[in-house]
Amino acid sequence: MKTRLMPVALLVLSIVLATHITASGQIIAKHRLIVITDIGNEPDDFMSMVRLMLYANQIDVVGLIASTSIHQSKKVSPELIEKVIRSYEKVQMRRPLKCTMRN
Repeated sequence: MKTRLMPVALLVLSIVLATHITASGQIIAKHRLIVITDIGNEPDDFMSMVRLMLYANQIDVVGLIASTSIHQSKKVSPELIEKVIRSYEKVQMRRPLKCTMRN
């Protein structure tokens, strides 16, 4: 149970650290973030990626990397990351994300 909460806790911590706001409400800097995920292994990874998109305007998302894990050792699912990004683009037309896949 504790290991499932770790990615969520790291995401929340990243979001908190990413917002440096002055007293006047201006954002000074955005923290850069690279996400490595074994998305496709369990639904929580997919939900965390969707949650990340909700805060994508507050964080400089440098990279989204699909990886293997102990529980998903023979497969990566970068198409699920792309699916989340494409869905985000449909909802958030004012600020589309650019996605380039590298093999």
